[in-house]
Amino acid sequence: MDKPKGKVRVTGASGFLASWLVKRLLLEGYEVIGTVRDPGNEKKLAHLWKLEGAKERLRLVKAELMEDGRF
Repeated sequence: MDKPKGKVRVTGASGFLASWLVKRLLLEGYEVIGTVRDPGNEKKLAHLWKLEGAKERLRLVKAELMEDGRF
């Protein structure tokens, strides 16, 4: 794949609706930064890493939404 179309952040990326959005964005060629509670939880995030384009264009980060300046 060529250069990504753009960068998109998806909050709660491992959730049901958000994971479908991540899938669609990856298929459309976007780079996706997904916020999750625990980026080290391989079991909970396995479905995201199996998505087409995930290895090249998906980054998962921990989001501390309740702390000022962390998002």
